[in-house]
Formats: sequence, C-alpha cells, structure tokens
Amino acid sequence: MFLVPAQSGLAGEEGDPLIWWPGAIEDLVRQTDGEIESLARAVDAERQKSGRAVISDALYAEWRAFYNEWKAYREDLGFGSYLTGATVTRTRVYRDRSHDWRNTLLNQGTTTVVGPAPPTPKSGYPWVKVVVILASIAVGAYAVSKVSDFGKLLKAKNPRRRNPLTAKGRKIKRAMIRHYGKAQGTRVFYASANAGRITGVVRKR
Repeated sequence: MFLVPAQSGLAGEEGDPLIWWPGAIEDLVRQTDGEIESLARAVDAERQKSGRAVISDALYAEWRAFYNEWKAYREDLGFGSYLTGATVTRTRVYRDRSHDWRNTLLNQGTTTVVGPAPPTPKSGYPWVKVVVILASIAVGAYAVSKVSDFGKLLKAKNPRRRNPLTAKGRKIKRAMIRHYGKAQGTRVFYASANAGRITGVVRKR
C-alpha cells in the first residue's frame, strides 16, 4: 500500500505522522540507523579507551550480533519496503532494542557519549519513485485510452463497411423483418437481393 493510515493497526506514538507515506517510513529507518551508528561509535570508543574493563568480550559480542542484524535488515530494504506498515513495526523494534542497549551500556559505567544521533536529513527519495510510478501509470492509462479511441476511429472511418445497404435497401429490409421476423426477414431480403428480384439495395464498391 502506498499510504498506511495511523489507525491501520500500528501502535501510535507521540510525533507519529497522520499517514505513514513512503518518505515518513524512510525517515524512521534513517533516524533509527543514525541512532544505532552513533551507539556503535561510542561502544568502539569505550573499548579502545577502557579495554575489557567496562564492556566485556561477551557483552561486546552480543552487541555486535545486534548491530550486524540491524545492518543486514537495513541493507535488504528495497523501495517496496517503504510502502508497508510492516517496515514501521520492525524498525521500531530495532530502535527500542537500541535504546535498551544504550541503557545497558550506561549501567556498565561507560564514559563515552552514548546517546541518540542528531536528526538525519529527510530524504524525498521514495516520493520521487512514487511520483515516477504514478506518472507512468497515468501515461499508460492515457495511451490505452488513445489506442481504444483510434480503434473506434478506424471502425467509423468507412461507414459503408459497417452498413453496405443503401437507404432503399435498409427500408426494404426493415419492412421484411417486420413482416417475417428478424431471422427469416433477413434471409428473405438477402435471397431476393442475390436473385436480382430487388435492385439498388446494396452500395456499389
């Protein structure tokens, strides 16, 4: 879906947009990525400063597993991912887990700056593609309508091909149909025309 309304089952949070359009979903992903990258830099700085004294090898391994999991998820996101509320839900899970990691590291006594990254610039990238897709659909629909109109024009270009009868022929045919019925009247009319009993009823080619 292109637009995900706030009441679509997503748990609402303060500051949420009324509609999760693709750009808003990408901004959430970018903001979460910024927070996790900021946390990663702080963790590495603490390890270089304090060694294993604050962040043990086991804790560091757990952190790296989480970080790598996020990066794999982030790299797998394609344009279609910004069109579904599932991306919002899963990205929030990673964001909340990064907050838990921040609290854990603070409780370990880290002295490096461990906090959320500053807001990242918003990107209109998904909207650009949405506009291109919608424009392509519109152009395609217009082309189809024109092809249909052209077909109708070809059929109407030569009215003689649609109705080869003259005015006299149409009048006699209607009279025979009224008298004999549609099927039999039509057969009688063309049989009489082919036999030459009635003339001037078909246009000359």
